[in-house]
Amino acid sequence: MAGRLLKGIPVSPGIAIGSLFPLDGGDSAGGPARVLASGEEEVEVARLRAAVELAEAELDRLRGALAARGADREGQIFRAQRAVLHDPSAREEIEREVRGRRLNAEAAIHAFLERYGRVLAEVSDPLSRERLADFRDPWLMVVAALRRGERERLLEGGDRVVLFAEDLTPSLAAFVEEGRALALVTARGGRFSHGAVLARSLGIPAVAGISDRRLRGGATVVVNGDEGSVLVEPSPEELAASERRRADRVALRERLRGLAREGGVTADGERVEIGANVEGLRDIEEFDRSTVDGVGLFRTEFVYMERREFPSEEEQFGIYRRALAAMEGKPIVFRTLDIGGDKPLPYFTTPAERNPVLGWRGLRISLQWRDLFLVQLRAILRASVHGPSRILLPMVTNLEEVRLARRLLAEVKGDLARRGVPFAPEVPLGVMVEVPATALALPHLVAEVDFVSLGTNDLVQYALAVDRDNAWVASLYEPFDPGVLALLDGAAKAALAAGRPISVCGEMAGDPVAVLPLLGMGIRSFSMSPVFVAEVKTVLRGVRSEEAERMRDEALRLPTAAEVRAFLVAKEREVWARETAPLRGAGRAGLDPEAAT
Repeated sequence: MAGRLLKGIPVSPGIAIGSLFPLDGGDSAGGPARVLASGEEEVEVARLRAAVELAEAELDRLRGALAARGADREGQIFRAQRAVLHDPSAREEIEREVRGRRLNAEAAIHAFLERYGRVLAEVSDPLSRERLADFRDPWLMVVAALRRGERERLLEGGDRVVLFAEDLTPSLAAFVEEGRALALVTARGGRFSHGAVLARSLGIPAVAGISDRRLRGGATVVVNGDEGSVLVEPSPEELAASERRRADRVALRERLRGLAREGGVTADGERVEIGANVEGLRDIEEFDRSTVDGVGLFRTEFVYMERREFPSEEEQFGIYRRALAAMEGKPIVFRTLDIGGDKPLPYFTTPAERNPVLGWRGLRISLQWRDLFLVQLRAILRASVHGPSRILLPMVTNLEEVRLARRLLAEVKGDLARRGVPFAPEVPLGVMVEVPATALALPHLVAEVDFVSLGTNDLVQYALAVDRDNAWVASLYEPFDPGVLALLDGAAKAALAAGRPISVCGEMAGDPVAVLPLLGMGIRSFSMSPVFVAEVKTVLRGVRSEEAERMRDEALRLPTAAEVRAFLVAKEREVWARETAPLRGAGRAGLDPEAAT
């Protein structure tokens, strides 16, 4: 008998086969409610508080573990979630449920979250409603701590499992750090949510949008993150076929990993620069540096986030110098401090903002708190004598900001020169294009910078007025929207017309489907998580420049995002099949037309 095929949203590529494990934290997270015996209330409150402490420790552990894996940026969300558990009003309300209604701790948390959800549902401000998942997740970890004995019994055999939960939250994706997660399946979540980005960066297959209530723990499932499908209780024949496809995929990727050390080049010999996105020195030390031409994005804010106070000039200089030494002559693009929005500093109090994503963040903070900016510029310039360095300004809104930043950089250079402190005199200064107005004004702005980097994550978000982590509108977050592509094409034309290098450092840079039209726009530099380098280089080797230009032209003519995506996916499959034919058995399951039949 054939298995039951469920279709969802492809979130993170790959194929996994295993037993389904519903992770604590779904709608039934509160577990069975029970009425406490008289006099048991304080014991239950103590049990609740102990579980909160365990959850806090787990959040700290997960943040540290992700930092060790080079995912510092994603791990910082655990700092914010830890702060949620410190909210005294929430704790008091849950404890009142225990004492007043004599509910067990799990049921008290569940009742509190339900009430909180109803309140947010009535709030007209969507920015408040969309934070429900971020608020729920740490409290669901408290529930998991309360039910730890049950979880440990389920996992004590040491088997790796397919995790199933309601939301694709970062803590769910981070469960993979325990070495038990084969894949992730969720009822909600989008392709471009933070949890999805984390799953891809860790190389874990993931599918969202699977809400079949008949899914039960222990069921054998085949998760296909390429196609966005889950096959439940496959027949022996289906299971064998899926295992062959999985094995072929793994073998092919191993072969490609060896080829990743070759340079980025198109089929007609055009050189393409491939860089790595990193959060700190640890990232640089852990990935294979021979696979990239440099660091295309060094997120310096994580130097700040890992500390309890602002890092000194000497601390920053030491980190940047060691990073440059580790790259052995390959360039590093240092993005200046980019905090605010979803990246707060625990020791830096920023004003309460109705919409922080559109508020005081990035370069706006640096230009107003100039002491911070000047310290960082001095540290980068001093380090520049140890390797080729570039400075990238984040969240640029207008030309006046760039001119002010350049004047401040000149002041720092003058000060260092007067003091006899060595630095490289020619450190290129670039802008990160994340604001649509900046992209549109690039013909005026580009003449006063040395290079341009397209930060597609925020640029797409701002262009479409869509928060990718908001479940209500996540489906509208679409990098292949015709308006977005037109914006990117215009920015590329402006930079190239001025003779300025232009690169892409957002999620689109690591997506082989997106790389094709971007290549056709004339972009010859892409920076991505190192995990995507092999696949992107493979697709580049299989396409000629003029072919990519035709893909760009056709993509720009199509009227809807769905048509653009379908067209580009089909083209990428053709290129992939052509390039990997000598290497593969069955090819890349889910992306190879031959494997999909």
